Amino acid sequence: MLLSLISEAEYNFPCSLLFSGSEKSIRYLKLSSCVFRPTAELDCWRRLKELWLTNVLITDDELECLLSNSSMLELLWLFRCNEIVCVKIPCQLQRLSFLRAGQCRKLQEIESNAQNISSFDIGGSNLVKISFGGALRVKNMRITCSYQPNVIWYTRTKPMPSVLNVETLHISSCNEVQQTDMKHDSIVGDISHLRQLPEHRHDNLKSVTIVGFCSAKSMVELTLHIIKNTSSLQCLTLDTSFGSCGCSVDKPGGCNPMRRDIIEEAHRALLAIRTHVEGIIPSRVMLNVSGPCSRCHVVERD
Repeated sequence: MLLSLISEAEYNFPCSLLFSGSEKSIRYLKLSSCVFRPTAELDCWRRLKELWLTNVLITDDELECLLSNSSMLELLWLFRCNEIVCVKIPCQLQRLSFLRAGQCRKLQEIESNAQNISSFDIGGSNLVKISFGGALRVKNMRITCSYQPNVIWYTRTKPMPSVLNVETLHISSCNEVQQTDMKHDSIVGDISHLRQLPEHRHDNLKSVTIVGFCSAKSMVELTLHIIKNTSSLQCLTLDTSFGSCGCSVDKPGGCNPMRRDIIEEAHRALLAIRTHVEGIIPSRVMLNVSGPCSRCHVVERD
């Protein structure tokens, strides 16, 4: 049985509906824009496979109670659930393979003890503390942070060493350079030595994408660390244009507008790639680099 509800944000979902004879057959539950207060007494979670909560008010304890009684769960999707501060994934969820938490305003920590998560996606405006416990089977990881400028430092020091089986890593750091004053520790013109990260092998990592690559020293250090410590790397994508769609031959002028200071920073990032990255890329690794559009994103010199 699929149970889906889209309602007003102040609507209190009546859990009594789950006693209507369907409590032993619910497989997929999707709730949106409502208040959801599940209780331990309900037996309906035992066969639940997918749980999708979007703009739902549910507390940490209520979510933990629900998850503790959902041993068949395979997918957990939390989006804009703004009461949640800490997500605790119990070890009973041996079938859970996909976990996504996005734009949960108060979220500070995700603690997972599930052993078989293979895809992990975390995004939002805050840096979230991540603890995988024994879950070392994560193969696909995506980290997106819209408003915090320290996501690269966080990625260097926190999740990478603890997830040894990652094959695909996607880092999106839009505001690493999109700060009002555009100040950061740029590698361009820096004569000091690059810092060495503690050695951590990532011998299963095959594909890495960094959206919002800039000339920040920490960004270059992270990239060099990945190249030097990843014998399995096959593809490295460095996007300095923040995913902006470029012009086509038939439709010139189709790019999204970019501020002048961001265009200038993108060109510094390209210089950093040429100077510090291109020369050490092994021949087995495909390097994809994207920069500002040469038609739409040209900075005229004063």
